[in-house]
Amino acid sequence: SLCGQILLRNFGDQVAIENSVVSWQGNLIQDVISGKRKKAQLGVGYNGRPLPISHNFFKEHLSKHYGKNETHPNSIPLRDSDYELIPAMWHKPDKVSKSGDRDHLEFETLDGYILHLFVSAIKGIRSFYKTKSGRSLQ
Repeated sequence: SLCGQILLRNFGDQVAIENSVVSWQGNLIQDVISGKRKKAQLGVGYNGRPLPISHNFFKEHLSKHYGKNETHPNSIPLRDSDYELIPAMWHKPDKVSKSGDRDHLEFETLDGYILHLFVSAIKGIRSFYKTKSGRSLQ
């Protein structure tokens, strides 16, 4: 449809169109987290990296980093809204570095945190967590 073409032209792989239904990638992420979908492709990530996500990855990930499950002293518990920022992270990271065979993307949030996303060239998203920033952008 013309509307779908306009959305794709303006937002690229941040929107998904399937069977004439348009969805924002944040919704797609939530569907994979909840298990409504077993896996999905989030388009092409930073530096051409594929960004496949799977329910099994998030199931394990949520048990370590979500809400009260976060126990690492340097990490801040993740919330639903943090996961919805993943599409923005791979399009406009604030900082990118290499960590072994992975790209380490950092994204500063307006409430003074840094989201860290590690992406493998082969396996896609491998880790996602949040730390406190040294400054607040508000």
